[in-house]
Amino acid sequence: MLKWIYLFFCIVSISETIFYSVSTPSKINKKYLYLFSFATLACVSYTIGTFGKTLEGLYYANLMYNIGSIMGDIFLLLVIAELCHFHIPKIVSVLIFLYGVVIILLVALCRYNPLYYRSISYAQYAGVSYLKKVYGPLHVLLYILLFGFNLFSLFIVMYSLIKNAKVSIQMALIIIIIFTINTLSYAVTRIIHFPLDVLPFTITINCGIMLSVLNRLNMYDMSANLLNVYEQRSDYGYIAFDRKKRFMGCNDYAVKLFPSLDGLLIDSYVPKDNERIQNEIFPWLEAWIQGGKKDHVSVCNGYTAVCSIRFITFRKRQIGYLIELKDVSKQQDYINKLNDFNIQLQGEVETKNEKLIKMQSCIISGMACMVEGRDNSTGEHVQRTSAAVAIFMKHLKESPKYSTFSDEFCNDVVQSAIMHDLGKIAVDDAVLKKQGKFTKKDYEKMKKHSEEGAIIVARVLKDVDDSLFKDIAINVAHYHHERWDGTGYPKGLKGTEIPIEARIMALADVFDALVSKRCYKEALSFDEAFGIIKDSLGSHFDPDLGEIFIECRPQLEILYMNEQ
Repeated sequence: MLKWIYLFFCIVSISETIFYSVSTPSKINKKYLYLFSFATLACVSYTIGTFGKTLEGLYYANLMYNIGSIMGDIFLLLVIAELCHFHIPKIVSVLIFLYGVVIILLVALCRYNPLYYRSISYAQYAGVSYLKKVYGPLHVLLYILLFGFNLFSLFIVMYSLIKNAKVSIQMALIIIIIFTINTLSYAVTRIIHFPLDVLPFTITINCGIMLSVLNRLNMYDMSANLLNVYEQRSDYGYIAFDRKKRFMGCNDYAVKLFPSLDGLLIDSYVPKDNERIQNEIFPWLEAWIQGGKKDHVSVCNGYTAVCSIRFITFRKRQIGYLIELKDVSKQQDYINKLNDFNIQLQGEVETKNEKLIKMQSCIISGMACMVEGRDNSTGEHVQRTSAAVAIFMKHLKESPKYSTFSDEFCNDVVQSAIMHDLGKIAVDDAVLKKQGKFTKKDYEKMKKHSEEGAIIVARVLKDVDDSLFKDIAINVAHYHHERWDGTGYPKGLKGTEIPIEARIMALADVFDALVSKRCYKEALSFDEAFGIIKDSLGSHFDPDLGEIFIECRPQLEILYMNEQ
């Protein structure tokens, strides 16, 4: 009966190895595969031995069993270290393997020397054949290996938990349970002098536990699932070319945007009559290679995509180019609706108070043009930031936290954005039109534009009856260079001491400065600009407002693409 139980666990162990190899969604982890393979080798070898009829057969079965169990324990330790994000130095790994090999060699040579086994003989227990062994002095090496692994594994788990590594308490408990089972089973069989080895049972149980853990980890393996996610997304496309611009492949979305890709052979050159690729993609790709335009907007068949390029690398060598296509059709729709909304809102306001709005618009536009005419470093900065604020206010109005913003407040902030830099009128031409970076003295002079701007806006709007609009416009001009951590200017206000309209303006103002070319710097990419803004949340910018501003990225990219 016992031998059939061993056979059952042997079949289960084989099934675990097969299940792991076929259930892994991507590249198989070699450490895990070796763990399951050596565990299966140990179970199969011991099971074969239970059916043995000769001492010779039991000797070889015992040798293979020791190879499987010792190597399985070594790879179990390595797997646990990987699960706990613990780095075992390469020299330590090599020494552990050499230690295991020494024990295996001692087992292999046991018939020729009494160091590991004093003697071996054929025996049976309850109909099960087994190798009866009298242990020699060097058998203690196995005890050192097993209990050393247990202690080392517990150290890895505790160290990872204390250092707050990416290991859960549940994972730590599972690892402790695995080694507790191993230790108790080995100790109990030695204490009660049970002649058979129960390690095949414990190996199978532990591998089953480990298999469930690994399958759960696969759910959270972002690198393993990333390709599957992109393949399933209907709003993402890619086109790949090698360094000679030969076609390397694409997905379905890319074909929707560039139908001429359909039927193009892998490793073939793009035909000359493929006008969209030859006249749109390749010139942009060449400009990107030369360090020019980094992003591109492509439209076809009702689809609008923002295109970006990355190098394809293999073994640290650049072998081609990956063109990523991010569908922004809905966002483009959103922009169009936003424009319609602004037109509708403007029409309604003009109907109610056409004369006042016309007067305000003339004053605001005229003053803004005066600033733009003097400051040759910013281009159409105020127009772009005003459009960016309009996008931002729309998102804020739709968010739960800021849904209480009135339409009047939102419109006033957008209108005030045009006037945020009016104070530059008071800055000397020598500073305002300077080519290159400011000196400390120049910067101090330039900083005065915010206070001067508040004074100018107050004077311009002094006869306007709309007090809310006046307050917002003055605050935007006065405080849009204040920082959330209190290190801004002109007053060094901190946190919510800064009027919210100025905090809104600050995000649009800095974003435009980052992605726009100036006489003293090149324009940054959208990735770099949004990365800087994200890193500055809580220091430069209001973190809550900043998170919503980052969500505006698709609409802002389209806005600035259309401006280029």
